[in-house]
Amino acid sequence: EHHYLNPQDDCSYLMEYIPKSRDHVESLIMNFKKKMDREGKQDWGYKKKAITQIAGILRESMQPPDQPDTILVPIPPSKRKDHAMYDDRNMRLLQLFAENRPYTDVREIISVVNSVEASHDLEDRPGPDEIRANLQVDEGLCIGQKPRIILLDDVITAGAHFKACQALLQPYFPESSISGLFIARRAVRN
Repeated sequence: EHHYLNPQDDCSYLMEYIPKSRDHVESLIMNFKKKMDREGKQDWGYKKKAITQIAGILRESMQPPDQPDTILVPIPPSKRKDHAMYDDRNMRLLQLFAENRPYTDVREIISVVNSVEASHDLEDRPGPDEIRANLQVDEGLCIGQKPRIILLDDVITAGAHFKACQALLQPYFPESSISGLFIARRAVRN
């Protein structure tokens, strides 16, 4: 189902997301992805709660490292930081996850060059090459090589964003393994 991934890719997920299933996972993901124009509205608290809840699930799923050997990198959102709809939910999730874990290294290394529509809102989704062309690396954050990099994103669908970010980072971290961690994988109902 994640057709951009290949057998060598090391990707994990915490739960399965089935669109329109009306289950607790769909609710959690929808609240996590709540758009920034909802801030200040009555339902905004659900987004904050979802970030906290997912950080807790992630903390329960991953033992804290006993040595500084991993860099956690959020896959960037579709908007630039100066855009009104910029959503740093993946970064906030990783920051919460990292609290009181001294060897947890979170770096926001990748960002978008130009704001674009979110892939999940598009009829024709971009592939890894098109996504990669709109990404940039903060080279100052690439200092301090570690053997492992984990790219975190909310939902893996085809794997295009993961593959774009993996390919973008590989030249900066040639000795590191780059894997993916997703809150959920989109599962298709039969």
